[in-house]
This record gives sequence, structure tokens and C-alpha cells, in this order.
Amino acid sequence: MGETAAVLIIISPAYLIRWGILGAGTNTFSALIAGNFGNASQSVISALLTAGFVLFLMTLLVNSIAAVAIRRSRSGLATEI
Repeated sequence: MGETAAVLIIISPAYLIRWGILGAGTNTFSALIAGNFGNASQSVISALLTAGFVLFLMTLLVNSIAAVAIRRSRSGLATEI
């Protein structure tokens, strides 16, 4: 939660979706959820929970791919030519 608070403070929150990740006015999923959850209506809470679920699925996918890559490198399958 500390990283989320730091991102929320450092990066100015904006409600525009931009493809430039490092540009001014960008926002992360976690900062969006942390910044808007307290004063959200029921429909906004549903959207924030959906964004959190998408973030969870993306994290699960990246971690699964990394686990497969590490397992393959430790077994020696990736070193054979």
C-alpha cells in the first residue's frame, strides 16, 4: 500500500487514458482505486473493483509466465541448442 500512496502523491491524477506512460497526468490502476474509493458512488465502486480484478489478472499472468521461465531455466531445457 505504500507504493500506491507514493504514486498517488507523485503522479497527478487525471481521468484521461493516455498511451504515454511517463507523461504528465497519468495514473495507475492502484492509484486510481486508492484515490477514488472513499467518495465513490455504487457504480463507480463497481468500476473500481473491476479495475482491481483486471490488475490482479494481469499480475497473475505475469507471475505465471515468470514462474514458467524460471522453471525452464533451472531444469536446463532452455540451454539446449
